[in-house]
Amino acid sequence: MESEVDKAFSAGRDRCLAGNALVLAQAHMYGQFLVDQADSNADYLAAAEQLGYAYENAVRAIAVQVLSNDVHLQHELSHIQYDILETTGFVQSKFRTENSDDSFVAGAKLMKKAGRGFMQIGDLRRASIAYTNAAEILLEKSTVDTAELSMIKKFIDVGFQHKKPGSIDWAYSEAVIGMYYERLSDNGVGDKIAHLELSRAASNRALELFYLYDVRPSGPALLSISRTERELFHAKRRARRSKAVLTHIDELPEPVREVAITYPEMVANNIEVNPATFGFDGVPEWPSPKMEDPLDAEDAQMLLAARQRLVSPEKPRIGDSVNRSQLALMFEAAEISSDLQNRHEAYSEFVALLSKHGDILEPDQLIRRGIKAIGLAEHIDIVPPTSLLLQVAESFRNLVDKRDKNLVEIFLRKNPPLARFVACELCRHEMWDHAISLIEHTRVVLHANHLSDSEYSGTFDCVAQWTPQWVYVTHTSRGTYVIMKSDDKDTPTTGVFVSELTGTQLARLSFSFDYDMLGLNYSQEPGMPMSLLTEATLRAIESLGPVTHAIAKLTSQSSGVCLILGGLYTNLPISAALGAEHTYPFIAMVPSASRTAHESAEMTLGNNVSSYAMSVPFAPGMRPLAHPEREVAAIHQYLAATGVRSSIVHDATRKDLSLLFQEANIIHYSGHSFAVPEDPFKSALVMADGSFSVGDILALPPAHQLFLTTMSSCQSGQPATGVLGDELIGISSALLYRGCRFVIGTLWPVIDVASYVFFCRFYWAISRNRCLNIAAVSVGLISTQSWIRESTTSEMSEFMKANGLQVPDMFHRQAADTILFGHPRVWSAYYLSARGL
Repeated sequence: MESEVDKAFSAGRDRCLAGNALVLAQAHMYGQFLVDQADSNADYLAAAEQLGYAYENAVRAIAVQVLSNDVHLQHELSHIQYDILETTGFVQSKFRTENSDDSFVAGAKLMKKAGRGFMQIGDLRRASIAYTNAAEILLEKSTVDTAELSMIKKFIDVGFQHKKPGSIDWAYSEAVIGMYYERLSDNGVGDKIAHLELSRAASNRALELFYLYDVRPSGPALLSISRTERELFHAKRRARRSKAVLTHIDELPEPVREVAITYPEMVANNIEVNPATFGFDGVPEWPSPKMEDPLDAEDAQMLLAARQRLVSPEKPRIGDSVNRSQLALMFEAAEISSDLQNRHEAYSEFVALLSKHGDILEPDQLIRRGIKAIGLAEHIDIVPPTSLLLQVAESFRNLVDKRDKNLVEIFLRKNPPLARFVACELCRHEMWDHAISLIEHTRVVLHANHLSDSEYSGTFDCVAQWTPQWVYVTHTSRGTYVIMKSDDKDTPTTGVFVSELTGTQLARLSFSFDYDMLGLNYSQEPGMPMSLLTEATLRAIESLGPVTHAIAKLTSQSSGVCLILGGLYTNLPISAALGAEHTYPFIAMVPSASRTAHESAEMTLGNNVSSYAMSVPFAPGMRPLAHPEREVAAIHQYLAATGVRSSIVHDATRKDLSLLFQEANIIHYSGHSFAVPEDPFKSALVMADGSFSVGDILALPPAHQLFLTTMSSCQSGQPATGVLGDELIGISSALLYRGCRFVIGTLWPVIDVASYVFFCRFYWAISRNRCLNIAAVSVGLISTQSWIRESTTSEMSEFMKANGLQVPDMFHRQAADTILFGHPRVWSAYYLSARGL
C-alpha cells in the first residue's frame, strides 16, 4: 500500500514538467534543507514532495544527456538521483505512522535501491554508506527476524568491504555492527553477555574514531551505545543472580528445584518479585535484588561514562525545546540514574520530562516512560501526581483505540500488564471513573472483532432490560480495590480499598511453591497429591471474605452483579464465594462492561430449541472417565422433557464439535480438558480424536444462535491474563468471543463423580424454568452449588433415584449422613461467564 511519503514524493514528480541540470541542483539542495529542518510529519511530507520534484528532474535531465552522449554529466546527474533516493529513505524512516516498522522497511528499501545505483556508477564509498544506513534503519525495528538479520549483516559487510579502515565512514559501520550484535538472538544469559560484549567493543571502536575526527556521534548512535551498556550491566547481574540460585538451590521449596535448575534466571526474578511464594518472609540476601545490589567499580564507571555522553554541556536541558531524538537521549540519561541507584533523581527527571515534552512522544513510548516513573515513585514511597497518571492512562487509551490490533498485540507481549497498576494508582486518588475507563481498555482488546462479528441474529426473545451492577476487582502490591459502577446515571461510581489482600498475599494463594501453603496454580500440576489442591481451594475461599464483604457493602442485592476481575483474581473462586454468602438476581463474570451486550435476552424452552450433550469418556492419552455417558443421558432426559430437541453425541469428535457449534442453542460437554497458562491458546477440550484448542475455537465461524455452553471437565474456565495484558484467554472466553452468550466452566481439575452429580442437579434446576435467561442460569448454578455443598449422601442418592438416574457406586460406601461434596474444592470450581445480560 502506498504510504503518505510515497504519495508526497509522487506529487512532487508530477509537478516536474522538464529536466534541467541547474534547476535540479537547486531543487536537490532545497529538498535536503527541508529534511534537515524537519521535525513533524507535515515537515517530512513537504520534504518528500520537494525530493520527488528533484528526482523527476534528475530522471528527465539524465534522459537528455543520454541522447547527447555526455557521459560525465550523465554520471553526475545519476549521482544526484541516487542521493535523492537515499535521502527519501531517511524521510520514510522518520515519518510517524501507526506501524513504525513499516516505515523502517520502506526507508531501508529506498536506501538499498540507492546503494545498488551507486554501485552501478562505480561509487563504492557512497554505495557502502547507503547499505550501512539501510542496515541501521532495519535494526531500529521493534522486531527483527532471522532472515532480516542475515540481510542486515550482508549490508554491513558491504560497508566494511568498501570503506577505508580507520576512516570516519568506518566508524559508522562499527556503530551499526554494534547494533547488530545487540539484536542477535541468544540461548541463555551467557550468549546474551557475549553478544553484548561484542556490541560494546564495536561501539567503543566507533566512539574512538568519532572523537579522533572531532565528529559528534549521532543521537541514535549514542542511544544505541548506552542501551547496549545498560543491557550488559543488567545481563551480568542476571547471571550473578542465576548463579546464586543454583548455589542455594537446597533452600528452595522442593517443587521448584527442577525448574530452578533449568530456568535459574526466571526463578531469581520471581524470588525478587514474590519471595512469599517460595516460603521466604522477605527477599533473601543471596539473590541480591537488582535495585539494592551494590554497584561494582567497573559497572559504575561504565554507566557514569554513558550518562556523561548523554548529558554533555551541548545537550539540551529539560526546559529547553527539544525534538524526539534529543528527548530519547534525556530519557536514557534518566534510566541510567535509576541504574546508578539515584532513584529520587531519576524519578524527578522522568516526571519533568513527561510533563514538559510528553506531547511529542508516541503513546507506547509515553506509557513505558510513565510506568517507569510510577514504579520509581513506589520504590521511594512517593504518590505519583494525578497529572502523570492521567497522561499515561490517556496514552494507553489512544494506543488501543487508534492503532492496528496486531501492533497492540506486539506491545502487550513486550510489556507486562502494567496498565492495571496505573488504574490502581488512580483508585488511590478515588478517581474511580478514570480507573474504570483504563481497565476497560485493557479488556477484550484483541478479540473485539470476534465479539462484533458474532452478535446473535437468531430468535431469542428480548425481555425487560436488567440494570446490572458492574463490579471491578483488581489489586496492586499494597492491596485490593473494589469499584462499583451502575448503569443508573443517578448512582455515582464508588470504590473501597481492601488492605487485607495485598499483591503478596494473592501471589502466595496462587503461586506459592511452599508445600505447607502450596498455591492454587501449582497444586494443579500433574503428579501433585489431590490433598494439596483441596487445601489450596479452602485457603482461597477463606481468604476472599474481605473482598466479598466489600462487594456486598457497595452493591444492592436487588440488582445483578457483573464481575470484571483483574490480575490474580481471575483464577480465584470469587463468584462462588460471593454467591455462597449473598443473594443477587444473578452473578456472572464478564470480560468487560463496554463489550457486554446490555440488551437482556431469554430463550423459551421448547421445540424451537436444540441441545446436544457430548460425552468423551475415552480420549487419546487421557485416563478413562466413568460418568460422562450417564451424565449426558441425564441432561438429555431433563431437556427433552421440556420439549427441547435434545440429542446425545457419544465419543464426540473435533468435527462433531465444529458442526454442533453452528447448530446448537445449548451444548454440554463431559470429558477431559486442560489449561496451558503460559500459552492459553493451546488450552483445549479433548475430543475422541484429539484436542480442540482455544485457537481452534477462535477460528470457527461465529455461533449466532448458541445460548448456553456447560463444560463438565477440568480447568475449562481457567483464564490466563499474563500473556496479553489483562485480556482473558481460555476455553470459556473463546466460546464467548465466538458467540456463546453464557458459559459455565471450571477453574481447576474437578472430580469426575462430583461433576456428574453437579450437572445432573444443575440441568434439573434450569429445566424447571419455562425460559432461560441470565438469572435462571445463575440461580440454577448457585442453587446447585448450595445443594451439593450441604446435601448428605442419603439426600443426593434420593435425588438421583427420584429422577431415574444411576447412583454412583461410591455413595453406597458412605454413611448416610456424610456430606460428601461440602468442600470448596468441589462446589466453588464452577462459575458463570457471560457476554450479554
